[in-house]
Amino acid sequence: MDAAAQRRLDAYFSDIGDILAHPLRRESFAIYAMGLLGEAERKSIEPLAARACPDPARVQAAHQSLQHFISNAH
Repeated sequence: MDAAAQRRLDAYFSDIGDILAHPLRRESFAIYAMGLLGEAERKSIEPLAARACPDPARVQAAHQSLQHFISNAH
């Protein structure tokens, strides 16, 4: 991705973050978006949450949080 594309993507994510407002929703969006754009083979919620969560004991909570975000996105 070139620098101009990176700036557009950053601006796009920033605009969505402004709309989401709440820090936990912004965090969930960031995890989900980066997971979809990443190079991992599996793009479902559970593996995305597991890759994003540094604490193995919190992976289930991260999965539930991400699932809640996706389920309630309007």
